[in-house]
This record gives sequence, C-alpha cells and structure tokens, in this order.
Amino acid sequence: MPRPTTIEYTNGKIEECNRIYYSIQLHLVEISAKGGNGGTHIGRFSYKGDEVTMSEFRHRGDEEKLTTLNELKLFGLNQAINHLKVEKATGKKLILKSDYARLTFRKF
Repeated sequence: MPRPTTIEYTNGKIEECNRIYYSIQLHLVEISAKGGNGGTHIGRFSYKGDEVTMSEFRHRGDEEKLTTLNELKLFGLNQAINHLKVEKATGKKLILKSDYARLTFRKF
C-alpha cells in the first residue's frame, strides 16, 4: 500500500502525511485517512503513458454516497476527475503532479 509522505500544494504549502494511505489495484484506488474523520473512499484508477487518472470516488461501505471535493482535498485531490502526471516511478518512490498538488509516495 503506497503512502504519500508529502503533499506539496501549488501555493507552496507542504503537508506531511502521517496517516493517509492509498491502495491501488488494477482499476481501483482506495484512499484512507487513519485516525481522523477523513474516512475511506474507493474510486476508479487508470494509468496510461505518463498520466494517472483517479475519479468517481464513493464512501466505502456506502457506495451510494459520493465523496465530496472537500473530502478529496485531504488526500491532495481537488476534482471529481483528477489527472496527475507521473514525474517519477521506481520500485520505492512515486511522484504524481496535478495543477493542484504534487504527491510524493513511498512504498509501505
């Protein structure tokens, strides 16, 4: 399960991510905030070339309830459909960048 170590926003603000997790499997992504009220959300995931797309997030356990944009911001995402450029992808580190934030992940 990859874990973002930092979220660097385009306004220069940098957040350390101690309790946020991403789980990516085939065409699904699960994002989770442990120990807070961010909850767990499941969305669609696709990877083509040097771009990742994450979209259609819903609350885990209540798939009828869509995840709001405010809930997504906790995870460094700010749109219903998020397009992120892959800046770096190795076996230990992944860096994704959007017009909103740069997400730096490490393998967990």
